[in-house]
Order: sequence, then C-alpha cells, then structure tokens
Amino acid sequence: MAETCQQIAELEVSELEHKQVKEKIKHINDILRAFCTANQLITSEKD
Repeated sequence: MAETCQQIAELEVSELEHKQVKEKIKHINDILRAFCTANQLITSEKD
C-alpha cells in the first residue's frame, strides 16, 4: 500500500512538472511569435 501511494505521488509530481514545462514552452513560443511579428514590421518598413 505504501509503495502504491509513493508511485501515485511520483506520478503527480511528474504531471505537475509536465504541465510546467508545457507552460514554459507556450510562453517561449509567444515571445518568438512577437519577435517574428516585429521583424516582419521592421522588414516591411524598409521596403
């Protein structure tokens, strides 16, 4: 029983870490999208 509780706790930690990593990836992608948009605006202004 104690082993099962330990496994469940480890899975919960793993799920939390997975969720945090997904949130960080989304944040980084949002920043990248903003840079790309800014780059497009700068490039189009030169033309």
